[in-house]
Amino acid sequence: MDELIDFFHTIGKLKQTKREGWVKMGISDVESVADHSFRTAVMTMILAKKYGLDELKCIKMALLSDLAESVIGDLITERGKEEIASVDEKFEKERNAMKELLAPLDDSDELIALWEESERPTTPEGRFVKAMDKLEMAFQADEYKDPNNPDKLNEFFENADKYMENEELKKIKEILDSLKGLS
Repeated sequence: MDELIDFFHTIGKLKQTKREGWVKMGISDVESVADHSFRTAVMTMILAKKYGLDELKCIKMALLSDLAESVIGDLITERGKEEIASVDEKFEKERNAMKELLAPLDDSDELIALWEESERPTTPEGRFVKAMDKLEMAFQADEYKDPNNPDKLNEFFENADKYMENEELKKIKEILDSLKGLS
């Protein structure tokens, strides 16, 4: 029981862990990783079934996606379309954190496999959850946009573009772009 309590306390740190991309851009009152994870999970819940995907599997992946950040923090590997740090190194750090974090849980192997599937997406569900993560980021960029400097957050919109495989998701992203003035 103590291990579960420790687990819940550890993941609770996501409520205080700020999203580093926004911090680096000088945004005030930055969202937490938990804020991001919540909207990503809700977006996933609403849209997964619509696209004929395994809804529960997708929701689990969305909820697991950022748990490692409760241990290692929010590591940034991309800016816009460019890779700025090793994605492989980040993956290994996160995988080690996930193994440690989830070890007390009976279904830790299944949860780690789901996390890996969303981080290195090879299935339709994994690619969808990765797209949801990036689409949520684009929504947040839209909400943080500065009317005096509308191009300041372009890199977040550009990064999301790389992950929009589904035509309807591309349309949602294009609407966000038009609100920002990118289309």
